[in-house]
Order: sequence, then structure tokens, then C-alpha cells
Amino acid sequence: MIEVKHNGYEIIDVSENGRSINLIGLNKNQALIKQLYVVAAQYQDKVILWFHESLQTNINRAYILNNFKDYMMWSFSSNNYLGHRIGYVEDSPFINVNKSVKYPTWLMGSECGAIHSKNLLKFKDTVDDNSLDFALNAIAKLGMAVGLWCYSVPQILLGDLNKKYESANTFDLYRFIAYHYKKTWIFLLFINLLIYEKRFSLLGLFYAIALKRRAIDFSIEPAATNQVNGDKNPTIDIVIPTMGRKQFLFDFLQDLKMQSLLPVNIIIVEQNPEKPSNSELDYLYNQPWPFKIVHKFIHKTGACNARNIALDLVTSNYIFFADDDIRIEDKSLLKDALRMLRNLDTNVINLACLQLNEVDQTKNIKQWAAFGSGCSMVSASVVKDLRFNMAFEHGYGEDVDFGMQLRYNGEDIIYVPQLKLLHLKAPIGGFRDTNLESDTENIELLPKPSPTVMLFRMKHTTVEQLYGYRTILCIKYYRSQSKKNPITYIMHFNKKWKASKAYAINLIKNS
Repeated sequence: MIEVKHNGYEIIDVSENGRSINLIGLNKNQALIKQLYVVAAQYQDKVILWFHESLQTNINRAYILNNFKDYMMWSFSSNNYLGHRIGYVEDSPFINVNKSVKYPTWLMGSECGAIHSKNLLKFKDTVDDNSLDFALNAIAKLGMAVGLWCYSVPQILLGDLNKKYESANTFDLYRFIAYHYKKTWIFLLFINLLIYEKRFSLLGLFYAIALKRRAIDFSIEPAATNQVNGDKNPTIDIVIPTMGRKQFLFDFLQDLKMQSLLPVNIIIVEQNPEKPSNSELDYLYNQPWPFKIVHKFIHKTGACNARNIALDLVTSNYIFFADDDIRIEDKSLLKDALRMLRNLDTNVINLACLQLNEVDQTKNIKQWAAFGSGCSMVSASVVKDLRFNMAFEHGYGEDVDFGMQLRYNGEDIIYVPQLKLLHLKAPIGGFRDTNLESDTENIELLPKPSPTVMLFRMKHTTVEQLYGYRTILCIKYYRSQSKKNPITYIMHFNKKWKASKAYAINLIKNS
């Protein structure tokens, strides 16, 4: 590992194993990121550790050496260089960072961090900004999209980081958005700053419009081996909530029978709200199966409740969360998924769950913003104390909320497009309540957005992300409703927004 100590303006020492190195060609008048490129070019098979001189005795070198992987980028920062206003345009779980755990994010800081030299050099011709903080954020933002695993890692520091370092100004923020987002987001930033902060940033808008978006044409692939490490005899339980999809579930079970690695338990929670009813899944009992069927028949509907019941019955090392209307064509899919999960040294992977004739635009393994509750393989140990939030029952967002619970516990969700499922999108079975009516007296309108969508955003996004979503929703909804007078429309939209917030708060209380 090559250690680079800097003072915020220039490199003041480069060392390896505690011994200083004299580098050839290092121009300390260049931008810090260019100086880092010089270091990386001379040590192309090394991890580059950067840190501010004030933190030299605070770096947890042992943790980095034992846990860092070549396809990762780590950092830990006392503050977000781009500030909270980046939330106006970035609608992902990678912004509201939990600083107490290892958390997936492209928000980087110059205080301390690590990246492998071979990956750093890939950005040499694209990222050359004067500010090291700006450059590191740019590398991570571009890199995460092509397979660089980026994290905020508090474990790389011994003790607290109390000093605040450089922060971006409004022009820096506009420039960052111009470089890394579509042009539309420049205008949306301007609108949001005007509406929510009463900031008229016209100069920043014009400045950003003239800039060209950055692009890269490479991918970063995580190193994988054919050696499966970990448990010698891994076992899998499959969790399937089902309702009114007898034939679809049967077909899926037939696919599971053909797998080269058979699951130990298939945990099926069948729902039928009619009290006198009986199970329709007779084939679970009158046909032989090469795995154990754990069947629960209940009269309460809802995927959250059904999956929670199933989680209490899991006994294997790994869990495959499945929908009842998927098909598996690859007979080695479960075996390959397990191997991939363990070779990548991660605890959660999302499989590609595509509809018929759908083409997946994602080609490389990467960090993922969502969690698929019907297409994920998870280590059972990391969900032992987690459950689907009943406040989302019969609504939208229970899966992404579960994903956020995983992230808050220090886990990450990795998308593996090579592992494919076919999603039939069966027209019968489970349902979502789309006509929620409030039981609070002060709501007269149906809420907008859906209360569970609002609930998720109130729980897991920043204030700026919530406001940014509100602006976009207001613009999109205007096209599809009858009120075309802008003033009347905005007043009506605000009422529906308030109704949604009130209902979301009520969901929390009732759950």
C-alpha cells in the first residue's frame, strides 16, 4: 500500500511500509489529483491511501489492508463536500449516508480514503479538477456507474474526525451537475434553489449550461475466483408469498426441481382473505418434491406479513427471496448465485428479473439502488433481526425500505445482471391498495404521492431529496390531470401533498 500525505494543496510525503519514497516527475504546482495520478502511474499494482497530514496517526492501516478490495473506493469525511443541496438532483439511497457504518455512497472526501492505482488511472484523461474533493467525488460518481464499489467507511479512522474541510460553493455544485447529469437537472437545481431557498442563481445556471457532460467508456469488473470460500455445505431456503396463483407457483416449483443445487426448504405463505376457504395448492401434498415444503395458509393478505412469517421459519445459511410468478431457465442459477455472492464477499445480491423480451441495459456487476424482494439472494445472518415494515402493507415501497434497513446495518446490495430470472407479471394474485382513504378528519383529497411512497421518502431521504422529488412530481402530474390553470393546479397539488404526508404519519402510528 502506497501512502500519500497531503496538506490540501500538495503532496507532502509518499511512503510505503513507513519509508518515504522520492518520486520522479511529481510537480507540486499541479492539481492534487494530477499528483495522485503520478503516484499511481509509478505504482500501478498498489492500493493508494490518501490522507490529510492532520490524520497521519489516526489511519487504521490494518483494517484497510485486511478488508479493502481492488474494485473498491473508500473514503470517510466529516462533511459532504457538495453539501445537502446535491439532494435536489440525486434521488438515490447513496446520499443520506449513515456515518456510523460502512455505507455505499459516491460522496468522497479528501480527508482520507483509498483506491487501487489501476482504477485511479482510468480517470486520468477525464477528471483533472483543481479541487481534490471535487475530483474524488467525480471519480466515484462516474466509477460507481461502471462497477467501482464506493463506500463511506468510518472504520478506516481511529478516533473521531472533528475538523471540517473544504465545501463546494454554488458554482461548484452547478459544475458538478453539468459534468455528471443530464442537462435537465441543471434547470431543476435552479428551480429548487429558487423555490425552497429563495436563491436566484442565474449566473450558475448559465455557467453550467455551457459545460459538457463527462463520459467514460470502460467498466470495472470485480475480481472473482472459481474457489468458493466460506461454509463447506451451504444451504438455501426459498421464501415465496403467494395468493391466487396456483399454476404460476406450480411452474416455478418445477423449475426449482431441476436446479443442480436444490434448496433445503421452500417456505410458501399462501393467503386467502375468505375465512371459510381452504388451500388451493393441493399439489404440495399429492406430489413428491425433492425438497421440504413448509406451507403456511393464512387468511390475512399482504406480502409484508407473509414474508415476515416466512423469515421466522428460515433455517438455512442463505435465503432466496422469490415471487410466485417467476421462471428459472438456467438449471445452475441457484448454485451460480451462491457462488457469486460468496466470491464477491458480499451478503446481498440482486438478480436480473426481466419480463419477456425485455433487454437489460446494465451489463456489469455494480452497486444497486433497489432491493428486489422477489429476486434476491441474501445471507441469512444479516436479516436475522430485520423484518418488512408493516406500515407499507398493501402499498409500495416495502422492498426498498427493507433494502435501506440492510444498508443501515452496514450491508450493500449488488446487482448481478448475468444471473437472470423471467418475470411473468401474472395478472392475478397479490394486490396493492391504490385507493387509500384517510381515517384522519383533516384530509379531503386522495393523497399524492401514494402514502407509502411518501412514508419511504420521509424515513430514508434528505429534506432536499424530498423537495426535489416534490418538484418533479408536480411537473409530471400536471400533464395528466384536468386543471391547467397553473395557480389553481399548484394549490390543488399542495393539498394532495399535505394529505399524503398526513396519511404517511398515520401509517407509522397505526403500524
